[in-house]
Amino acid sequence: MYNGKKILAVITARSGSKGLPNKNILPCGGKSLIQWSIEAGANSKYLDRVVISTDSESIADVAKKCKGDVPFLRSPELATDSASIEAVVHEMIDRLAGQKNLFDYVMLLQPTSPLRTSQHIDQAIEQYFRNLKFEDETLVSVYQAPAKVGWLMEENEQKCISFCFDQKTIARQRQGLKKYYLPNGAIYFAPIKTFGNSFYTARTQYFVMSEENSIDIDLQQDLEKANLLLSHR
Repeated sequence: MYNGKKILAVITARSGSKGLPNKNILPCGGKSLIQWSIEAGANSKYLDRVVISTDSESIADVAKKCKGDVPFLRSPELATDSASIEAVVHEMIDRLAGQKNLFDYVMLLQPTSPLRTSQHIDQAIEQYFRNLKFEDETLVSVYQAPAKVGWLMEENEQKCISFCFDQKTIARQRQGLKKYYLPNGAIYFAPIKTFGNSFYTARTQYFVMSEENSIDIDLQQDLEKANLLLSHR
């Protein structure tokens, strides 16, 4: 709870990963991947309840062994590639509300971000409320993109190469480049009352994390990098 506001965290762990099968329960840094998010949520000062949404009995079993809270299995229609993560979060909110478990805010924690810690979670919540101006503001975590992103190029209609950004507005010197950010998938936060179809709105705050802590596991090389980073903690 933060200033009287109850906060629900939802860890989403679908079974059908194609890039890295069963990635949510693969070993990483001496623990199953999902355990890192369960423990990060449990150690937060502000999260009132941390629940896992999964369609898989095996993932649910692993989560429960890590003291994870799995109130029910996800609906089959929300376990497909086409199902949105927001719909999954809404299902959890609605079903808990039906059990008289009501919350003011929801945080999405994806298990593919094992280097996101309880400190990141708490700092993001503190920053959100410190900067809050409108009741419908959301927050997402990001990391700063490489300095040379302003020089990104793409193939144009003539099958030639051209800049993605207007070079007249971009400083040529490295230190003069505008800062750009990339979402890292670690933290999403929104008020339940106004939460719609996306965590990204016209009023979305950003919480900056380091590139190292922003690793998002999708492929085997991501898992290997995370293992290496966690072994040095």
